[in-house]
This record gives sequence, structure tokens and C-alpha cells, in this order.
Amino acid sequence: MTRRAVSYIEVVVAVAVLGTGMAMGLGTYGAFARGAAGTREMAAATELAAQLAAEIRTQAFEDAVQPVFGPEPGESDGTRMNFDDVDDYHNYSASPPKLRDGTTLTDFTGYAQRVTVVSNVSTGLRVITVTITVNGRKRAEIVLARARHGADQR
Repeated sequence: MTRRAVSYIEVVVAVAVLGTGMAMGLGTYGAFARGAAGTREMAAATELAAQLAAEIRTQAFEDAVQPVFGPEPGESDGTRMNFDDVDDYHNYSASPPKLRDGTTLTDFTGYAQRVTVVSNVSTGLRVITVTITVNGRKRAEIVLARARHGADQR
């Protein structure tokens, strides 16, 4: 009568194969989780950029009373509440991002908003770039072009 049993070598090989499979599976899961987190981060950054760009789109081309490039005196109080034309947003930045009234957006640690406005005298356009970074990496950018519209500067 022969006795059939599992040898130590078979156990060691089975454990090695199982361990390798688990390591590969965990590596794949980790890559998937990092990818999903990156996708969520980009989606949030894109939404933040879109919201700020929409706010800027509602502003006049330039201040009717004091057509100075950048915020006019008294408009820079730490909020965007007094911004009344596109170029007031030039060099605006906030980290973490803020609402127009200066309220800090929670759950956005590491995110930063930045706006640049370039005035092209030859074309009469203002090119506005809204950039959102996360931990120093650009995650979203929206570029707008605004032109003067006759007497109605909106």
C-alpha cells in the first residue's frame, strides 16, 4: 500500500506561487487606486477652473471709470467681491481655493488657483488663463479670450 501525502517541496512551491500572485494583484490594485485618485483630482481641478472662469466671464472688459490694468485702488481686500472687470483678476492666486467672498473651500488642501490676464493692444483682446495646481502640479487650465463689445463692455 502506497501512502500519498503532500511533500514540503510541494507546499513551498504552492506558497511561492500564491505569494507571487497576491503581490501582482496588490500591485495592480495599487496602480488602479492611484489612477482613480488622479482622475478624481483632475475632475475637481477642472471644476474649480470652470467655476472661476465662469465668474470672470461675467465681468466687464475694463473699468468704465478708471481703465487701469489690474485691480483699481480699493479693489484688493483679500476677496474678489470688488473685482468689476476682467483685468482685476490679473495675478490673482489663492491656496487653498476660495469663493468670491473670500470663504476658503474645505477639502482642497494642496490645491491652488491662479489667474493671469494678458492684454494684446494690437488685437484688443484680453487673454485670461485660469490654472489649478495640486501640490505644485498643473491639473487643469482654461484659457479665455475677451474682446471689447462697443459701448456695452460686457
